[in-house]
Amino acid sequence: MNKNLTLLLVCIGLAIMAYFVEERGEIDRRARKEKETRIFDMQKYGELKSFETNKAHLTFKQQQAFINGTIQKVDNRKMKLAFDVLAKIRLVRILENNEVNSENRKFFFPSEDDFMMFQFSLRKVKYLVGKKLATDRSFYMEITKDNQVSHVIAHNPSAVKILMNKNKAAQNDVHYRELKSVLNLSNDFFQDMHVFKKEVLANTAEIYFQNKRNRSFRLNLIAGAILPKTPENIKLSKKKMFDYLENLAKLEANNIYDTFHPSEYYNELAQIVLKDKNSKEWSMKLFGEYKEVKGYYLLLGERIYSLDKKNINLFMANSQDFWDKRLKIPRNSEAKLTFENKNTINIKIKDQKKFEVLTKNKHKRINHAEFQKIYNFLKTEADFVSESEKDNYKGESRSILDLDLENLSINITKTKGEIIVHDKSNKLEYHYIVGDNVPFSMNADEVIIK
Repeated sequence: MNKNLTLLLVCIGLAIMAYFVEERGEIDRRARKEKETRIFDMQKYGELKSFETNKAHLTFKQQQAFINGTIQKVDNRKMKLAFDVLAKIRLVRILENNEVNSENRKFFFPSEDDFMMFQFSLRKVKYLVGKKLATDRSFYMEITKDNQVSHVIAHNPSAVKILMNKNKAAQNDVHYRELKSVLNLSNDFFQDMHVFKKEVLANTAEIYFQNKRNRSFRLNLIAGAILPKTPENIKLSKKKMFDYLENLAKLEANNIYDTFHPSEYYNELAQIVLKDKNSKEWSMKLFGEYKEVKGYYLLLGERIYSLDKKNINLFMANSQDFWDKRLKIPRNSEAKLTFENKNTINIKIKDQKKFEVLTKNKHKRINHAEFQKIYNFLKTEADFVSESEKDNYKGESRSILDLDLENLSINITKTKGEIIVHDKSNKLEYHYIVGDNVPFSMNADEVIIK
């Protein structure tokens, strides 16, 4: 019995081992086939020196791509998009010499402009894209390695991500058109239109802002400080400071002008000065006109960048853009809620994993859901904050309610399009622009139930 069991276990072990060996073998075979059929192998011929099509010409120096003949860098993300399309192309079949010859070549390759040229350190390779086959998604390609010419049928085996029946999908030209679109990309597409170098922003220690909309201020990213200082009960938001740098890093221009004269730009709108940890400065100015054309033009160093209107707020910053404009509401507190009709209730707030509001008054109850709307609103961030000189703020419009918590006393007032929360304890007014939609009930009878 034990001998039979042992033999059974041995057989099971061998079967499992054979399965994994076969499975591993199949994976290796697929990997070899993948490599053997790959047409664009960017590592096979050494270091890439240049890439050229009929409309684009890129050169590579020290692992950085440039527009040929210029110092303008290439956007690596855009280059990757193009090269990723090429990386999907696979060999289907190598054509015999008698299938394509000097007499019929024009039929298979009607345009000499549909080419890509790669200059590697070890050899030059040219690819000419020909016609698509009518029967499937494949197409003709001529490959010239130095002086050796071969003709192949190639295709992109990736799935077509559109809804169609199986027969039409097999003949679809989506991938072929995608490849042809890469051939038609110009230098302008590949050009890196980012305004700021990442290394400059990574080392930024201080930013000075000056613009026509707001008073100037200075932001110290290292110390987490701002001048002029914030009101005593307002803190800076580190997240907002570094989000601002991230948005600068993402900023792309529509056009870049390398040659200009100071008399060609007018109407200065803003100035920003970046200072790094070694006190080196990068100054930039935003203008509203360039060569008598109105728009938004950023002068930085020896270049002018044309910008979209949607990006202008980066340069029109207000110091409050970096404040944490939220009331410091205690999470657990005894509180007194008083509406404008003097309807009052004493409550206890518990804001833990589960929000609770309790009352000791036997004759009144709090509407839990309605009060939570008020409480949640008070935890949101205001649009802006102003200082108040009044000890007892009544406002010029409708005063909705007062809420007295531990170490915090506030009044909520509704004006046209705006809710003002007056922090009476710290003499600050928090302004929330809400339009006509007040996010909580202003009716005392809906909040306090008798």
